[in-house]
This record gives sequence, C-alpha cells and structure tokens, in this order.
Amino acid sequence: GDGTTTGKLALNDDVTNGVINATFTAPTKDLTVNIAYNNKINNNAAAYQDMTVTISGGDLSGTKTVELGTTPVKSGFASDANVTVAYDADKSAYTVKVANELTQNVAYTVTVEGAGYRTARYTVNMATNKTLNFWNNVLDTAQVVEVGKTTGAVKTNFLAGDIVKDNNINIYDLSAVVSYFGTSNNVNAASAYAKYDLNRDGKIDSKDVAYVLVSWGK
Repeated sequence: GDGTTTGKLALNDDVTNGVINATFTAPTKDLTVNIAYNNKINNNAAAYQDMTVTISGGDLSGTKTVELGTTPVKSGFASDANVTVAYDADKSAYTVKVANELTQNVAYTVTVEGAGYRTARYTVNMATNKTLNFWNNVLDTAQVVEVGKTTGAVKTNFLAGDIVKDNNINIYDLSAVVSYFGTSNNVNAASAYAKYDLNRDGKIDSKDVAYVLVSWGK
C-alpha cells in the first residue's frame, strides 16, 4: 500500500519506557457446516444423539469438536462464543457456525460422524468464508459439499444406515437393526442402542428399518 491509507502499520509506542507493544494476529474466516436430515431425525440430548462435527489439521492444536443435540457441547475452541449450533425442526437440519477460529488460507478437515451413520470427511481451504453441506440420504441429483465448487459432486456422504461402518449398507446393517427391533431407549442419556435408532425417536422400529432399506446397496 501507500503507507497512509493502506499498508500502514500502527504500533502502541510507549515513549517513556522506550517499548513498542503490538500483537499480530492472522486474519480468520468463518466456516458454516449444514447437516440436512432429509431422512428426518428427532433432536435429543447430545449424549443420546451421538453425532459430532469435528475440525482438525491446519494450525490447530488438536481436534476441535462440536457434539450435536439439545445441549450441544463445544470443546477445544478458543471461545465457545465463537461457535453456534442451531437445529431447525421444520427442516430437520443442524447448522454449526465457527467464527474467528480458522486462519485464512489454511486447510482444515471437517468430519461429520454419528452412531449408525457413515462418516463423512471434507478438506476445505479457508481462503474465504466457506459453507459446507452434508446430508443423510441418497440424493437423486449429485451436489457438491463445498458451496461454490464446480467439481466433486456426490449423491451421498453422511448416509444413514451404515451401522457396521463398512461403507456398504447391506444385510449386516439390516440385521443389526432387526436384532434390536422393539427396543425403547431413554433419549436423555447415552445409549449403546442409539446407533440402531436411526431417526433418534427413542424407538427401534419400522422407521429405522426403512432408513436402511432406502439406502440399500449404497
């Protein structure tokens, strides 16, 4: 710049003590992660919901985690105030927004996980504010995860029904749900059976079987 209107470095000059105090911080960009449950789910306590969004890599010291649910848990970030979690009951969707935490022009890996769901990962370069979209069903038309991208469109990512985590929804997943058919769960606490309750309504029933069947073979 010209040093006057642009490119000017302003320092706190303590003339008395001959000390210049200044803090240099890298610019940050905001990340929005949308998770659409087109195969609808209920919103319960985070412990039962057992679904997370994690951000790792880049210049982060460890993995930063957001647990989804009625009482979202935000851990590892510089400030919880920088992270917001919203659930839209009408659309059956979560939105996680991370502000003032991710350094501009640095790449981070975003992982969306859930008990009974296929793990989805995406690496995003924070050159600008970014929005990522994940969904739990099989789309008729492929779409990109990163808004603004023109390549890499897919029909599935965070797919409901991959209970055994082998990246193939098949008889093993169906058998797992059927094995616990009729089980009722307390949706206010952690449960080993949540992964079979794909719509998180506290009951393992025909709706959960249907979620496996509509994703069969994917």
